[in-house]
Amino acid sequence: MGLHLSTEKISLRALSVVSRRMGMALRAGLDIRRVCEQEFSYAQGTYNRVMGNVHDRLQQGTSFGESVQAQGRYFPALFRTMARVGERSGKLPEVLIKLADHYDRLVKLRSIYLMGILWPAFNLVAAIFIVGVLIWAMQPLSQMVGQDVDILGFGLVGTRGLLIYIGLLSVIVFAFVVAWKFATGEGAFGQQVQRLALRVPLLGQAIIAQIMAHMTWSMAMIADSDMASRTIAKTTLETTGNVYYQGFAQQIDDRLRQGKELHEAFRETQGFPDDFVQVLQTGELTGTLVESLKHLSRGYEDRAKSAWAVVAVAAAVATWLAVAGLLIFMIFRIFVVSYLGTINELIPK
Repeated sequence: MGLHLSTEKISLRALSVVSRRMGMALRAGLDIRRVCEQEFSYAQGTYNRVMGNVHDRLQQGTSFGESVQAQGRYFPALFRTMARVGERSGKLPEVLIKLADHYDRLVKLRSIYLMGILWPAFNLVAAIFIVGVLIWAMQPLSQMVGQDVDILGFGLVGTRGLLIYIGLLSVIVFAFVVAWKFATGEGAFGQQVQRLALRVPLLGQAIIAQIMAHMTWSMAMIADSDMASRTIAKTTLETTGNVYYQGFAQQIDDRLRQGKELHEAFRETQGFPDDFVQVLQTGELTGTLVESLKHLSRGYEDRAKSAWAVVAVAAAVATWLAVAGLLIFMIFRIFVVSYLGTINELIPK
């Protein structure tokens, strides 16, 4: 098939289901080729084409990890990296099942945030819709009173005004979508936005907590596969999907090549939380690195849940303020145009 998908992405919910299904099949004793053949046979749409490509590569002798990697960004960085780690360590079934658990938690975390802003967002959309109705209603109202009525004072009246209003909204939405695509991409603009996002109050704390939960969990999985320290560090940073943390990869690798331990290499970057470095140090000294990282990961997950809940409240408040601001502005415009405008017309000139 030779398909290479780098722009489309599988949803986290679907990836959780797929990871668990494949992990359980592998644990039952099925070969990875047979598992991928089943996925290809039963799947539909884009996933069908992707798994068909993975299956073809496996038939040609390519490893599962490399086959997944060849699909570009369809699978997230964590999945691509852990597929290679699991295959290399001989623990692919366990890795896939644990990935499913991990993605389940991310889906729940996202749901907490979305539920927090859903109602305020609905009110904002409703307010925007009401403005559109007012614009359209000006035309029949003008016909009834026998003169032009422009309550909003923007010259947007009737069907023509409504079309202009919809066009402006479409441009704003399109600009936001394009900006979001670039901001979450791997280009220079996206890298800069991702760095700046870490410094935004509340939002930065939530992102850092989520990334660290993500990173400590993956590091525990990677360290459990008996890899060298340099490989653990490099592979772990790849799974973050964040250019800020990935930017420390070379510096950390240089320190490790000098014979330093993981906690020393990470500490010297001054880019990672102190509790993470302390757990690394304790884990390395006591030989409990994997267990320590797993425990820390659960702590970061709890922090991420709390932080994203706060962000959701802040976003909801901001949305309510936007709705209130829009309504106040509309009331003010109606007052200025209808009331003060009428008074001005009555004043002798």
